Amino acid sequence: MKGLDAYELDGVGAKVWTLCDGSNDVDQIADLVSSEYQVDRGIVVNDVNAFVASMLKAGLLEG
Repeated sequence: MKGLDAYELDGVGAKVWTLCDGSNDVDQIADLVSSEYQVDRGIVVNDVNAFVASMLKAGLLEG
């Protein structure tokens, strides 16, 4: 069908998507993901910002 896009997320992407529920800001999401996956928070913040930006651009999140 025209106009329908599908997005495939890996485990971390799915976790971030789930946390984008309106009750968490980017810093909170980064803290949770960094802790759960034991990844440097600075890297996670950049990745979460990029993820959120792409979802906003696609119209999948509201800013």
